[in-house]
Amino acid sequence: MTKEKNPRHEDAGAKYSFTIITARNPARLTKTMTLKDGQVEKASGGQLLRGHAEVWTAESLNDFAEVLASLGHDQALTYGRPAADSIRIATKKAYQRAGRPDNLVPRDNEHFQFSTSGGVFFIDYDPEDGTTSKDADEVYTALCAAVPSLKDKGHIRWLSSSSNIINTTTGEDLTGERGRRFYFFVTDASDIPRAGAALITYLWAAGYGYIKVSKAGALLERTIVDGVVWQPERLDFAAGAYCVKPLEQQRGAPSVVDGPPLDTRRDIPDPPTEIVRLAEQNKAAAKAAIRPEAEAAKIRFIETRASEMEAQSGGNIEQHRQTVRRAVESGALVGAYPLTVQFAGKLQPVTVEVVIADPDTYNGCLTCDPLDDEYDNGRLVGKLYLKGTTPRLFTFRHNRTFTLVRDLVRVQIVTGRTADATERVLQELNSFPDVFDFGGGVVQVSGGNVYRQDRASLRQLIGGRFQFYRIKTQPNGGSVEIALEPPNAILEAILSNGTQRQLKRLTAVISAPVMRLDGHLLTAEGYDPDTCLVLELAQ
Repeated sequence: MTKEKNPRHEDAGAKYSFTIITARNPARLTKTMTLKDGQVEKASGGQLLRGHAEVWTAESLNDFAEVLASLGHDQALTYGRPAADSIRIATKKAYQRAGRPDNLVPRDNEHFQFSTSGGVFFIDYDPEDGTTSKDADEVYTALCAAVPSLKDKGHIRWLSSSSNIINTTTGEDLTGERGRRFYFFVTDASDIPRAGAALITYLWAAGYGYIKVSKAGALLERTIVDGVVWQPERLDFAAGAYCVKPLEQQRGAPSVVDGPPLDTRRDIPDPPTEIVRLAEQNKAAAKAAIRPEAEAAKIRFIETRASEMEAQSGGNIEQHRQTVRRAVESGALVGAYPLTVQFAGKLQPVTVEVVIADPDTYNGCLTCDPLDDEYDNGRLVGKLYLKGTTPRLFTFRHNRTFTLVRDLVRVQIVTGRTADATERVLQELNSFPDVFDFGGGVVQVSGGNVYRQDRASLRQLIGGRFQFYRIKTQPNGGSVEIALEPPNAILEAILSNGTQRQLKRLTAVISAPVMRLDGHLLTAEGYDPDTCLVLELAQ
Protein backbone atom coordinates (compact mmCIF):
# COMPACT_ATOMS: atom_id res chain seq x y z
CA MET A 1 0.00 0.00 0.00
CA THR A 2 1.08 3.59 -0.51
CA LYS A 3 0.33 7.08 0.59
CA GLU A 4 -1.69 8.70 -2.16
CA LYS A 5 0.56 11.10 -4.07
CA ASN A 6 -2.13 12.09 -6.55
CA PRO A 7 -5.55 12.08 -4.86
CA ARG A 8 -7.28 12.56 -8.22
CA HIS A 9 -5.74 9.52 -9.93
CA GLU A 10 -7.77 7.92 -12.73
CA ASP A 11 -6.64 4.32 -12.18
CA ALA A 12 -10.15 3.30 -11.11
CA GLY A 13 -10.50 -0.30 -9.98
CA ALA A 14 -6.76 -0.86 -9.41
CA LYS A 15 -6.36 1.25 -6.27
CA TYR A 16 -8.74 1.73 -3.39
CA SER A 17 -8.42 4.87 -1.32
CA PHE A 18 -9.07 5.58 2.35
CA THR A 19 -7.90 8.18 4.85
CA ILE A 20 -5.91 7.63 8.03
CA ILE A 21 -6.66 10.19 10.75
CA THR A 22 -3.98 10.58 13.42
CA ALA A 23 -4.99 12.59 16.49
CA ARG A 24 -2.85 15.26 18.11
CA ASN A 25 -5.53 16.27 20.63
CA PRO A 26 -6.67 14.10 22.31
CA ALA A 27 -3.80 11.65 22.56
CA ARG A 28 -6.18 8.70 22.23
CA LEU A 29 -9.27 8.24 20.05
CA THR A 30 -10.30 4.67 20.83
CA LYS A 31 -12.39 3.32 23.70
CA THR A 32 -10.67 2.66 27.01
CA MET A 33 -11.34 -0.57 28.90
CA THR A 34 -10.58 -0.87 32.62
CA LEU A 35 -11.27 -3.58 35.18
CA LYS A 36 -13.58 -2.65 38.05
CA ASP A 37 -14.97 -5.15 40.53
CA GLY A 38 -14.20 -7.96 38.13
CA GLN A 39 -16.10 -6.37 35.26
CA VAL A 40 -15.05 -4.40 32.19
CA GLU A 41 -15.78 -0.68 32.48
CA LYS A 42 -15.85 1.12 29.14
CA ALA A 43 -15.12 4.80 28.53
CA SER A 44 -15.78 6.40 25.15
CA GLY A 45 -12.87 7.63 23.09
CA GLY A 46 -11.92 11.28 22.90
CA GLN A 47 -13.44 13.76 20.46
CA LEU A 48 -11.03 14.72 17.69
CA LEU A 49 -9.93 18.35 18.20
CA ARG A 50 -6.64 18.46 16.29
CA GLY A 51 -4.97 15.93 14.06
CA HIS A 52 -3.66 15.04 10.66
CA ALA A 53 -5.26 13.29 7.65
CA GLU A 54 -3.36 11.27 5.06
CA VAL A 55 -4.92 9.66 2.00
CA TRP A 56 -3.62 6.14 1.34
CA THR A 57 -4.40 3.57 -1.33
CA ALA A 58 -4.33 -0.22 -1.24
CA GLU A 59 -3.99 -2.42 -4.29
CA SER A 60 -5.25 -5.57 -2.59
CA LEU A 61 -7.34 -6.65 0.37
CA ASN A 62 -4.18 -8.01 2.00
CA ASP A 63 -2.64 -4.53 1.78
CA PHE A 64 -5.65 -3.00 3.50
CA ALA A 65 -5.73 -5.75 6.15
CA GLU A 66 -2.13 -4.83 7.05
CA VAL A 67 -3.18 -1.21 7.54
CA LEU A 68 -6.09 -2.24 9.77
CA ALA A 69 -3.83 -4.37 11.96
CA SER A 70 -1.22 -1.59 12.26
CA LEU A 71 -3.47 1.25 13.47
CA GLY A 72 -2.60 2.86 16.79
CA HIS A 73 -5.00 4.00 19.48
CA ASP A 74 -4.50 7.59 18.31
CA GLN A 75 -5.75 6.67 14.83
CA ALA A 76 -9.00 6.05 13.00
CA LEU A 77 -10.11 5.75 9.38
CA THR A 78 -12.51 7.61 7.15
CA TYR A 79 -13.58 6.32 3.77
CA GLY A 80 -14.02 9.75 2.29
CA ARG A 81 -11.01 11.89 1.50
CA PRO A 82 -9.99 15.55 1.70
CA ALA A 83 -8.91 17.42 -1.44
CA ALA A 84 -5.24 17.32 -0.39
CA ASP A 85 -3.47 14.01 0.21
CA SER A 86 -1.97 15.27 3.48
CA ILE A 87 -3.56 17.99 5.59
CA ARG A 88 -4.10 19.14 9.17
CA ILE A 89 -7.47 18.59 10.87
CA ALA A 90 -9.17 20.97 13.31
CA THR A 91 -12.63 21.66 14.65
CA LYS A 92 -15.00 23.80 12.62
CA LYS A 93 -14.62 26.68 15.08
CA ALA A 94 -10.81 26.53 14.98
CA TYR A 95 -10.89 26.39 11.17
CA GLN A 96 -13.10 29.48 10.98
CA ARG A 97 -11.05 31.37 13.59
CA ALA A 98 -7.93 30.66 11.53
CA GLY A 99 -9.56 32.26 8.48
CA ARG A 100 -10.27 29.01 6.58
CA PRO A 101 -6.65 28.42 5.51
CA ASP A 102 -5.80 26.04 2.67
CA ASN A 103 -3.60 23.82 4.86
CA LEU A 104 -6.29 23.10 7.46
CA VAL A 105 -9.79 21.57 7.22
CA PRO A 106 -12.52 20.45 9.61
CA ARG A 107 -13.68 16.85 9.40
CA ASP A 108 -17.08 17.40 7.80
CA ASN A 109 -18.91 16.41 4.63
CA GLU A 110 -17.96 19.67 2.96
CA HIS A 111 -14.24 18.90 3.13
CA PHE A 112 -14.34 15.10 2.94
CA GLN A 113 -15.83 13.42 -0.12
CA PHE A 114 -16.12 9.87 -1.43
CA SER A 115 -13.84 9.29 -4.39
CA THR A 116 -15.31 8.61 -7.83
CA SER A 117 -12.73 5.83 -8.16
CA GLY A 118 -11.97 2.85 -5.93
CA GLY A 119 -12.75 2.94 -2.23
CA VAL A 120 -13.85 0.96 0.83
CA PHE A 121 -17.45 0.00 1.69
CA PHE A 122 -17.54 -0.53 5.47
CA ILE A 123 -20.30 -2.70 6.98
CA ASP A 124 -20.68 -2.78 10.77
CA TYR A 125 -22.66 -5.55 12.51
CA ASP A 126 -23.69 -5.31 16.16
CA PRO A 127 -25.98 -7.92 17.73
CA GLU A 128 -29.46 -6.91 18.81
CA ASP A 129 -29.69 -6.22 22.55
CA GLY A 130 -30.28 -9.42 24.50
CA THR A 131 -29.28 -11.74 21.66
CA THR A 132 -26.21 -13.87 21.03
CA SER A 133 -23.74 -12.41 18.56
CA LYS A 134 -23.76 -14.03 15.12
CA ASP A 135 -20.50 -15.36 13.78
CA ALA A 136 -18.97 -14.00 10.58
CA ASP A 137 -20.42 -16.73 8.37
CA GLU A 138 -23.92 -16.13 9.73
CA VAL A 139 -23.72 -12.39 9.09
CA TYR A 140 -22.32 -12.90 5.60
CA THR A 141 -25.05 -15.46 4.82
CA ALA A 142 -27.69 -12.92 5.88
CA LEU A 143 -26.12 -10.22 3.70
CA CYS A 144 -26.08 -12.57 0.69
CA ALA A 145 -29.67 -13.68 1.35
CA ALA A 146 -30.74 -10.05 1.13
CA VAL A 147 -28.43 -9.16 -1.77
CA PRO A 148 -27.31 -12.32 -3.62
CA SER A 149 -24.77 -10.38 -5.70
CA LEU A 150 -22.58 -10.03 -2.58
CA LYS A 151 -21.81 -13.75 -2.71
CA ASP A 152 -18.19 -14.55 -3.59
CA LYS A 153 -17.15 -10.88 -3.50
CA GLY A 154 -13.80 -10.17 -1.89
CA HIS A 155 -13.90 -8.72 1.61
CA ILE A 156 -12.18 -8.50 4.99
CA ARG A 157 -13.72 -9.75 8.24
CA TRP A 158 -12.71 -8.60 11.69
CA LEU A 159 -14.14 -8.55 15.17
CA SER A 160 -15.50 -5.33 16.69
CA SER A 161 -13.39 -3.02 18.82
CA SER A 162 -15.13 -4.25 22.01
CA SER A 163 -14.54 -7.96 21.42
CA ASN A 164 -12.33 -10.38 23.34
CA ILE A 165 -11.19 -8.26 26.27
CA ILE A 166 -9.13 -10.67 28.38
CA ASN A 167 -8.26 -10.49 32.08
CA THR A 168 -4.64 -11.64 31.76
CA THR A 169 -4.49 -12.44 35.49
CA THR A 170 -7.21 -15.08 35.27
CA GLY A 171 -7.28 -15.77 31.52
CA GLU A 172 -11.02 -15.03 31.45
CA ASP A 173 -12.55 -13.52 28.29
CA LEU A 174 -14.76 -10.83 29.84
CA THR A 175 -16.58 -9.67 26.70
CA GLY A 176 -16.47 -12.49 24.17
CA GLU A 177 -17.18 -11.74 20.54
CA ARG A 178 -19.37 -8.64 20.36
CA GLY A 179 -19.82 -7.56 16.76
CA ARG A 180 -18.30 -7.85 13.29
CA ARG A 181 -16.73 -5.58 10.72
CA PHE A 182 -16.80 -6.27 6.99
CA TYR A 183 -14.80 -4.30 4.41
CA PHE A 184 -15.53 -4.57 0.68
CA PHE A 185 -13.56 -2.84 -2.05
CA VAL A 186 -15.81 -0.91 -4.44
CA THR A 187 -15.02 0.42 -7.90
CA ASP A 188 -16.78 3.77 -7.32
CA ALA A 189 -16.82 5.01 -3.73
CA SER A 190 -19.10 7.95 -4.56
CA ASP A 191 -22.00 5.47 -4.78
CA ILE A 192 -21.54 4.23 -1.19
CA PRO A 193 -24.35 6.34 0.42
CA ARG A 194 -26.91 5.17 -2.16
CA ALA A 195 -25.72 1.56 -1.99
CA GLY A 196 -25.88 1.61 1.81
CA ALA A 197 -29.46 2.89 1.82
CA ALA A 198 -30.41 0.24 -0.75
CA LEU A 199 -28.79 -2.49 1.36
CA ILE A 200 -30.89 -1.47 4.39
CA THR A 201 -34.09 -1.79 2.30
CA TYR A 202 -33.07 -5.23 1.03
CA LEU A 203 -32.33 -6.36 4.61
CA TRP A 204 -35.74 -5.22 5.84
CA ALA A 205 -37.44 -7.01 2.95
CA ALA A 206 -35.48 -10.20 3.72
CA GLY A 207 -36.55 -10.18 7.39
CA TYR A 208 -33.32 -8.87 8.93
CA GLY A 209 -34.80 -5.66 10.35
CA TYR A 210 -36.13 -4.98 13.82
CA ILE A 211 -37.42 -2.11 15.96
CA LYS A 212 -35.50 -0.94 18.99
CA VAL A 213 -37.32 1.02 21.68
CA SER A 214 -35.30 3.99 22.91
CA LYS A 215 -35.19 5.11 26.52
CA ALA A 216 -37.78 7.77 25.63
CA GLY A 217 -40.05 5.31 23.82
CA ALA A 218 -39.09 6.18 20.24
CA LEU A 219 -39.36 3.41 17.64
CA LEU A 220 -35.89 3.13 16.10
CA GLU A 221 -35.53 1.24 12.82
CA ARG A 222 -32.57 -1.12 12.90
CA THR A 223 -31.16 -3.97 10.81
CA ILE A 224 -28.29 -6.35 11.44
CA VAL A 225 -25.92 -3.66 10.09
CA ASP A 226 -25.47 -0.06 11.18
CA GLY A 227 -27.25 2.18 8.68
CA VAL A 228 -25.53 5.47 9.55
CA VAL A 229 -21.87 4.72 8.84
CA TRP A 230 -21.86 5.67 5.15
CA GLN A 231 -20.77 9.28 5.46
CA PRO A 232 -17.43 10.39 3.98
CA GLU A 233 -16.22 12.08 7.17
CA ARG A 234 -17.38 9.42 9.65
CA LEU A 235 -14.66 7.80 11.75
CA ASP A 236 -14.14 4.04 11.87
CA PHE A 237 -12.38 3.25 15.15
CA ALA A 238 -10.85 0.09 13.71
CA ALA A 239 -7.78 0.11 15.98
CA GLY A 240 -9.59 -1.64 18.80
CA ALA A 241 -9.77 -0.75 22.46
CA TYR A 242 -7.06 0.71 24.69
CA CYS A 243 -6.85 -1.71 27.63
CA VAL A 244 -5.56 -0.85 31.08
CA LYS A 245 -3.67 -3.77 32.69
CA PRO A 246 -4.50 -6.48 33.56
CA LEU A 247 -6.86 -6.23 30.57
CA GLU A 248 -5.71 -7.05 27.06
CA GLN A 249 -7.56 -7.32 23.76
CA GLN A 250 -7.02 -10.56 21.84
CA ARG A 251 -9.32 -10.34 18.82
CA GLY A 252 -6.84 -11.71 16.33
CA ALA A 253 -5.92 -10.33 12.91
CA PRO A 254 -8.28 -9.30 10.08
CA SER A 255 -9.30 -12.22 7.88
CA VAL A 256 -9.17 -11.81 4.08
CA VAL A 257 -11.68 -13.55 1.78
CA ASP A 258 -10.46 -13.38 -1.80
CA GLY A 259 -12.77 -12.23 -4.55
CA PRO A 260 -13.51 -9.35 -6.93
CA PRO A 261 -14.55 -5.84 -5.79
CA LEU A 262 -18.13 -4.62 -5.75
CA ASP A 263 -19.62 -2.64 -8.57
CA THR A 264 -22.31 -1.24 -6.28
CA ARG A 265 -24.59 0.10 -9.02
CA ARG A 266 -24.74 -3.36 -10.55
CA ASP A 267 -24.43 -5.51 -7.42
CA ILE A 268 -26.63 -3.43 -5.06
CA PRO A 269 -29.08 -1.73 -7.44
CA ASP A 270 -31.97 0.45 -6.31
CA PRO A 271 -34.61 -1.89 -4.83
CA PRO A 272 -37.57 -2.59 -7.14
CA THR A 273 -41.09 -1.60 -6.10
CA GLU A 274 -41.99 -5.02 -4.70
CA ILE A 275 -38.90 -5.03 -2.44
CA VAL A 276 -39.66 -1.53 -1.15
CA ARG A 277 -43.27 -2.53 -0.47
CA LEU A 278 -42.22 -5.68 1.39
CA ALA A 279 -39.69 -3.72 3.47
CA GLU A 280 -42.35 -1.19 4.48
CA GLN A 281 -44.80 -3.96 5.36
CA ASN A 282 -42.20 -5.63 7.59
CA LYS A 283 -41.42 -2.31 9.29
CA ALA A 284 -45.10 -1.64 9.96
CA ALA A 285 -45.61 -5.11 11.44
CA ALA A 286 -42.52 -4.80 13.65
CA LYS A 287 -43.65 -1.40 14.94
CA ALA A 288 -47.18 -2.61 15.67
CA ALA A 289 -45.86 -5.55 17.68
CA ILE A 290 -43.65 -3.42 19.92
CA ARG A 291 -45.79 -0.26 20.23
CA PRO A 292 -47.23 -1.12 23.71
CA GLU A 293 -43.68 -1.52 25.04
CA ALA A 294 -42.69 1.80 23.46
CA GLU A 295 -45.65 3.63 24.99
CA ALA A 296 -44.81 2.29 28.45
CA ALA A 297 -41.18 3.38 28.01
CA LYS A 298 -42.30 6.87 26.95
CA ILE A 299 -44.51 7.26 30.03
CA ARG A 300 -41.66 6.16 32.32
CA PHE A 301 -39.25 8.56 30.65
CA ILE A 302 -41.61 11.54 30.87
CA GLU A 303 -42.25 10.93 34.55
CA THR A 304 -38.58 10.38 35.41
CA ARG A 305 -37.25 13.38 33.48
CA ALA A 306 -40.03 15.67 34.79
CA SER A 307 -39.23 14.65 38.36
CA GLU A 308 -35.54 15.39 37.76
CA MET A 309 -36.41 18.84 36.41
CA GLU A 310 -38.64 19.56 39.40
CA ALA A 311 -35.85 18.53 41.80
CA GLN A 312 -33.31 20.72 40.00
CA SER A 313 -35.31 23.88 39.40
CA GLY A 314 -38.62 23.57 41.23
CA GLY A 315 -41.70 24.63 39.32
CA ASN A 316 -44.88 22.82 38.45
CA ILE A 317 -44.47 19.07 37.87
CA GLU A 318 -47.29 19.06 35.30
CA GLN A 319 -45.59 21.80 33.28
CA HIS A 320 -42.37 19.78 33.37
CA ARG A 321 -44.29 16.75 32.10
CA GLN A 322 -45.63 18.80 29.21
CA THR A 323 -42.11 20.06 28.42
CA VAL A 324 -40.70 16.52 28.32
CA ARG A 325 -43.66 15.26 26.29
CA ARG A 326 -42.99 17.96 23.69
CA ALA A 327 -39.38 16.87 23.45
CA VAL A 328 -40.40 13.26 22.87
CA GLU A 329 -43.42 13.75 20.60
CA SER A 330 -42.77 17.03 18.78
CA GLY A 331 -39.00 17.29 18.81
CA ALA A 332 -39.23 20.68 20.56
CA LEU A 333 -36.81 21.34 23.41
CA VAL A 334 -38.29 24.15 25.48
CA GLY A 335 -36.90 26.61 28.03
CA ALA A 336 -35.99 24.65 31.15
CA TYR A 337 -35.29 21.37 29.34
CA PRO A 338 -31.84 20.13 30.42
CA LEU A 339 -28.97 19.46 28.01
CA THR A 340 -25.47 18.06 28.57
CA VAL A 341 -23.06 20.13 26.47
CA GLN A 342 -19.31 19.91 25.97
CA PHE A 343 -17.73 23.32 26.48
CA ALA A 344 -14.04 24.08 27.00
CA GLY A 345 -13.33 20.34 26.98
CA LYS A 346 -15.75 19.55 29.83
CA LEU A 347 -19.33 18.32 29.99
CA GLN A 348 -21.68 20.90 31.49
CA PRO A 349 -25.38 20.72 32.37
CA VAL A 350 -27.24 23.69 30.87
CA THR A 351 -30.81 24.46 29.92
CA VAL A 352 -32.17 25.18 26.47
CA GLU A 353 -32.92 28.75 27.58
CA VAL A 354 -29.25 29.36 28.48
CA VAL A 355 -28.02 27.93 25.16
CA ILE A 356 -30.41 30.05 23.07
CA ALA A 357 -29.47 33.19 24.99
CA ASP A 358 -25.75 32.77 24.23
CA PRO A 359 -25.37 31.47 20.64
CA ASP A 360 -21.82 32.81 20.25
CA THR A 361 -20.68 30.56 23.10
CA TYR A 362 -22.63 27.40 22.37
CA ASN A 363 -22.99 27.32 18.58
CA GLY A 364 -21.26 24.21 17.24
CA CYS A 365 -20.82 22.60 20.66
CA LEU A 366 -21.24 18.84 20.93
CA THR A 367 -23.87 17.36 23.24
CA CYS A 368 -25.07 14.10 24.67
CA ASP A 369 -28.31 12.74 23.26
CA PRO A 370 -31.11 15.04 24.51
CA LEU A 371 -33.41 12.09 25.23
CA ASP A 372 -30.74 9.80 26.68
CA ASP A 373 -27.68 11.62 28.03
CA GLU A 374 -26.31 8.33 29.43
CA TYR A 375 -26.23 6.66 25.99
CA ASP A 376 -22.95 4.81 25.44
CA ASN A 377 -21.47 6.19 28.66
CA GLY A 378 -22.35 9.77 27.78
CA ARG A 379 -20.94 9.70 24.24
CA LEU A 380 -21.23 13.03 22.41
CA VAL A 381 -23.68 12.32 19.59
CA GLY A 382 -25.41 15.71 19.20
CA LYS A 383 -24.41 19.11 17.87
CA LEU A 384 -25.89 22.58 18.41
CA TYR A 385 -26.69 24.85 15.45
CA LEU A 386 -27.72 28.20 16.90
CA LYS A 387 -27.21 30.60 13.99
CA GLY A 388 -29.67 31.18 11.17
CA THR A 389 -33.44 31.03 11.42
CA THR A 390 -33.96 28.13 13.80
CA PRO A 391 -31.84 27.17 16.80
CA ARG A 392 -31.62 23.40 16.65
CA LEU A 393 -29.84 20.32 17.92
CA PHE A 394 -29.06 17.44 15.61
CA THR A 395 -28.44 14.04 17.18
CA PHE A 396 -26.52 11.51 15.12
CA ARG A 397 -27.86 8.67 17.25
CA HIS A 398 -31.44 9.07 16.07
CA ASN A 399 -30.61 11.03 12.92
CA ARG A 400 -33.13 13.57 14.22
CA THR A 401 -33.25 17.35 14.47
CA PHE A 402 -34.74 18.98 17.58
CA THR A 403 -35.95 22.58 17.56
CA LEU A 404 -34.85 24.76 20.49
CA VAL A 405 -37.54 27.09 21.85
CA ARG A 406 -36.96 29.73 24.53
CA ASP A 407 -40.39 29.30 26.11
CA LEU A 408 -43.94 28.30 25.23
CA VAL A 409 -46.55 30.80 24.09
CA ARG A 410 -49.63 30.32 26.24
CA VAL A 411 -53.00 30.75 24.51
CA GLN A 412 -56.30 30.45 26.36
CA ILE A 413 -59.21 28.87 24.48
CA VAL A 414 -62.58 30.41 25.32
CA THR A 415 -65.83 29.15 23.81
CA GLY A 416 -66.98 31.51 21.06
CA ARG A 417 -63.64 33.34 20.88
CA THR A 418 -61.72 31.10 18.44
CA ALA A 419 -61.04 34.07 16.14
CA ASP A 420 -59.22 35.89 18.94
CA ALA A 421 -57.07 32.83 19.67
CA THR A 422 -56.28 32.44 15.95
CA GLU A 423 -55.20 36.07 15.71
CA ARG A 424 -52.92 35.60 18.73
CA VAL A 425 -51.31 32.52 17.17
CA LEU A 426 -50.75 34.36 13.86
CA GLN A 427 -49.12 37.30 15.65
CA GLU A 428 -46.72 34.95 17.39
CA LEU A 429 -46.00 32.95 14.22
CA ASN A 430 -45.05 36.20 12.50
CA SER A 431 -42.47 36.85 15.22
CA PHE A 432 -40.81 33.45 14.77
CA PRO A 433 -37.64 33.72 12.65
CA ASP A 434 -38.35 30.53 10.68
CA VAL A 435 -42.05 30.79 9.68
CA PHE A 436 -43.11 32.54 6.45
CA ASP A 437 -45.64 32.90 3.66
CA PHE A 438 -44.23 31.36 0.49
CA GLY A 439 -46.07 30.57 -2.72
CA GLY A 440 -49.46 31.01 -1.09
CA GLY A 441 -48.77 28.62 1.78
CA VAL A 442 -47.24 28.54 5.24
CA VAL A 443 -43.64 27.26 5.31
CA GLN A 444 -40.93 26.64 7.87
CA VAL A 445 -37.26 27.17 7.01
CA SER A 446 -34.83 24.85 8.73
CA GLY A 447 -31.28 23.89 7.85
CA GLY A 448 -31.47 25.75 4.55
CA ASN A 449 -34.57 23.83 3.46
CA VAL A 450 -38.15 25.05 2.98
CA TYR A 451 -40.89 22.82 4.42
CA ARG A 452 -44.47 23.50 3.35
CA GLN A 453 -46.94 22.99 6.19
CA ASP A 454 -50.03 20.84 5.93
CA ARG A 455 -52.40 20.22 8.82
CA ALA A 456 -50.27 17.46 10.37
CA SER A 457 -46.95 19.32 10.14
CA LEU A 458 -48.51 22.61 11.29
CA ARG A 459 -50.01 20.79 14.27
CA GLN A 460 -46.55 19.53 15.19
CA LEU A 461 -44.93 22.95 14.67
CA ILE A 462 -47.53 24.82 16.72
CA GLY A 463 -47.82 22.07 19.32
CA GLY A 464 -44.11 22.35 20.02
CA ARG A 465 -44.21 26.12 20.63
CA PHE A 466 -47.64 26.94 22.05
CA GLN A 467 -49.48 25.75 25.14
CA PHE A 468 -53.24 25.91 24.60
CA TYR A 469 -55.41 25.67 27.68
CA ARG A 470 -58.89 26.31 28.98
CA ILE A 471 -60.11 27.15 32.45
CA LYS A 472 -62.52 24.67 34.00
CA THR A 473 -64.67 25.73 36.94
CA GLN A 474 -64.70 23.29 39.84
CA PRO A 475 -67.84 22.34 41.82
CA ASN A 476 -66.39 24.10 44.87
CA GLY A 477 -66.16 27.36 42.95
CA GLY A 478 -62.47 27.14 42.24
CA SER A 479 -60.90 26.61 38.83
CA VAL A 480 -58.31 24.41 37.21
CA GLU A 481 -56.26 24.81 34.03
CA ILE A 482 -56.72 22.06 31.43
CA ALA A 483 -53.99 21.60 28.80
CA LEU A 484 -55.24 21.21 25.21
CA GLU A 485 -53.85 20.04 21.88
CA PRO A 486 -53.75 22.64 19.05
CA PRO A 487 -57.44 23.12 18.08
CA ASN A 488 -58.39 21.98 14.59
CA ALA A 489 -60.35 25.19 14.02
CA ILE A 490 -57.20 27.29 14.49
CA LEU A 491 -55.12 25.06 12.20
CA GLU A 492 -57.76 25.26 9.47
CA ALA A 493 -58.09 29.02 9.80
CA ILE A 494 -54.34 29.55 9.47
CA LEU A 495 -53.99 27.28 6.44
CA SER A 496 -56.99 28.78 4.62
CA ASN A 497 -56.38 32.48 5.34
CA GLY A 498 -54.03 33.01 2.40
CA THR A 499 -52.48 36.47 2.30
CA GLN A 500 -54.75 37.55 5.17
CA ARG A 501 -52.35 35.67 7.43
CA GLN A 502 -49.90 38.57 7.01
CA LEU A 503 -46.89 36.42 7.82
CA LYS A 504 -43.46 37.50 6.63
CA ARG A 505 -43.07 36.96 2.89
CA LEU A 506 -40.26 34.68 1.74
CA THR A 507 -38.61 35.03 -1.66
CA ALA A 508 -35.82 32.44 -1.38
CA VAL A 509 -33.35 30.76 0.96
CA ILE A 510 -29.69 31.38 0.10
CA SER A 511 -26.53 29.75 1.49
CA ALA A 512 -23.95 32.44 0.66
CA PRO A 513 -23.81 36.26 0.98
CA VAL A 514 -25.27 38.24 -1.95
CA MET A 515 -25.24 41.86 -3.09
CA ARG A 516 -28.51 43.68 -2.45
CA LEU A 517 -29.98 46.15 -4.92
CA ASP A 518 -28.90 49.04 -2.69
CA GLY A 519 -25.28 47.96 -3.11
CA HIS A 520 -24.85 46.54 0.40
CA LEU A 521 -23.67 42.97 0.90
CA LEU A 522 -26.17 40.73 2.70
CA THR A 523 -24.00 38.85 5.21
CA ALA A 524 -26.14 38.58 8.36
CA GLU A 525 -27.73 35.17 8.81
CA GLY A 526 -31.50 35.04 9.10
CA TYR A 527 -34.31 36.97 7.42
CA ASP A 528 -33.68 40.22 5.54
CA PRO A 529 -37.01 42.12 5.33
CA ASP A 530 -35.83 44.36 2.48
CA THR A 531 -35.16 41.47 0.10
CA CYS A 532 -37.37 38.82 1.78
CA LEU A 533 -34.36 36.49 1.59
CA VAL A 534 -33.22 34.09 4.30
CA LEU A 535 -29.47 33.57 4.56
CA GLU A 536 -28.45 30.28 6.16
CA LEU A 537 -24.73 29.66 5.90
CA ALA A 538 -23.55 26.07 5.68
CA GLN A 539 -22.82 24.62 9.14
